[in-house]
Amino acid sequence: MARVGDLEATDTEDSTLNYGIVIDCGSSGSRVFVYFWPPHNGNPHDLLDVKQMRDQSSQPVVKKIKPGISVLATTPDQASHYMRPLLSFAAAHVPVTKHKETPLYILCTAGMRLLPERQQAAILEDLVRNVPLEFDFLFSESQAEVISGKQEGVYAWIGINFVLGRFDHEEEEDAMITVALGGQAESLVRKRTVGILDMGGASLQIAYEVPSMETFSSPQQVRILPSGQESSPCGPQAGPCCSPLSLP
Repeated sequence: MARVGDLEATDTEDSTLNYGIVIDCGSSGSRVFVYFWPPHNGNPHDLLDVKQMRDQSSQPVVKKIKPGISVLATTPDQASHYMRPLLSFAAAHVPVTKHKETPLYILCTAGMRLLPERQQAAILEDLVRNVPLEFDFLFSESQAEVISGKQEGVYAWIGINFVLGRFDHEEEEDAMITVALGGQAESLVRKRTVGILDMGGASLQIAYEVPSMETFSSPQQVRILPSGQESSPCGPQAGPCCSPLSLP
């Protein structure tokens, strides 16, 4: 549940705030989301306090366009033109003085995954080449990509658990879990996480945290280690396990 402060208009006059832009290019359309966060408090156990930006009417700063970017399979030189309404929308909300330090990520999912790699590459190439000519966000080739179903599932798992505060380390009455940290002797105690089932227009992802003593052998499953690396199949040591499935 959102806290009261999360529903207030973002104070764009606060020069200490940082911003970030994510464009989710799905199979049926593309959405832009604008986020903001204050400087980190310095506590190594605390995450950045990232929140979705809200306009002066306290509405979330998000915009969707249709159809999906995959319709440009045969006209990839139109990709930057297709993206312009979303980027202009974001540019109008992020303070101009922050544009050059605001990272932009363009992440494409199942609609693009269905295209041949040659067509995927041509669309991404147009974005990387032409978007910086019109918008001065912090944007490079590595920030425009077609993500895998595994990545999509894990990102959704991280996102919902972050919003629910499941990565917080405060002592509460909620069910707790002990998580091993790579090769470190000390373990981390935190809240139990929730699983997700993400049904998109052309794919479905399931991601959940596996109990420390459970082992699964499906080749369609992948474990994400604390370091961020993939390890398959899902075996001992608690951590998110993702099973991407493709719909017809």
